[in-house]
Amino acid sequence: MHRRDFLRALALAGAGTLLAPAARALTPPPGRARWRMVLAWPAELELYTAGVFRFARQVSLLTESRLALDVRVAPAGVSQAEVAAMVLAGQADCAHLDAWALADRVPALEWFGGVPFGLGPRGLDAWLYQLGGQELLKEVLLPLGLYGRPMGDAGPGVFAWSRRPLAGPQGLEGLVLPARGLAAEVLARAGAAVRPEPVGGGAALAQALARGELDAAAWHGAHHEAAAGLPAAAPHGLGPGWQAPGRRMLLVVRRESYEALPAVVRKIFDAMVVQADHELSVAVATANARALEALAGAGHAVTPLPPALLQRLRALAGAVADDRAGQDALAARVRAAHDAALRTVGALGPPLAP
Repeated sequence: MHRRDFLRALALAGAGTLLAPAARALTPPPGRARWRMVLAWPAELELYTAGVFRFARQVSLLTESRLALDVRVAPAGVSQAEVAAMVLAGQADCAHLDAWALADRVPALEWFGGVPFGLGPRGLDAWLYQLGGQELLKEVLLPLGLYGRPMGDAGPGVFAWSRRPLAGPQGLEGLVLPARGLAAEVLARAGAAVRPEPVGGGAALAQALARGELDAAAWHGAHHEAAAGLPAAAPHGLGPGWQAPGRRMLLVVRRESYEALPAVVRKIFDAMVVQADHELSVAVATANARALEALAGAGHAVTPLPPALLQRLRALAGAVADDRAGQDALAARVRAAHDAALRTVGALGPPLAP
């Protein structure tokens, strides 16, 4: 399905104007709910799509079909922000996406998805499940009419696959690479030429690297990066993935849809989200570790960034976070909570200090 057709089909579904056979298929019997769920990932990110389809099957099975999820994968060209907008507009009931997909509306959300030199995957687990992070996430999202749950971690990854090695604290000067959010601002202040990620996913990134349009790039972990051909196009793996040591994905659900469910179905749904969070995180971490091992065996080992460069990036990251938090009171609160958790459980994160 092409991007335009996909958006039109979901818009029609949300407006209740699908053709009659499709409308009947989407209308559940009394006492049952059928949700439209959108994945903000192209099908080539098969670890994510496999995890979400498994989650949808488990929800249907354990609720005895009282809640069914019609899962649609976003085709190439549909941005995560567009997927988030579908849920906000009622064209979908829920979506699986990165927290930054809504950060243009609520800047504080970046900290839940992973920020430069922030919490790693286990640290995010501790914050979200034991140190009040989920309660704060609920407070952040409810004004948008959404509930949010962590569901899978894509980090840590490499900083980038580069066409050339980097040296010294000025090693990023003039480097052309894609980035977003707080990391994009850090890289820009370090002298890099930051670009938007090209449309077309991993294959487009690999082609841009091969043509010399980009000097370096990362995508969605070593497993997906290797499958897309990034290491083949840019053989110098650079680590660590300081721009988001932990990169937690979210399941966002329309408040109206969620609160319409019977209490027992909500309990089952919530439990399945927690299970999916664990299963998807473990699957991604394992696949990435295996991919890095295979890449090293093929001559694509990841080498550390120069310590002086990491020190400079850490200082810049603190300044960027100060600026962002200084512009938004809610972002300041979330940043303070995130940093308090980082001080408490920092040992659970990756060793980013030089």
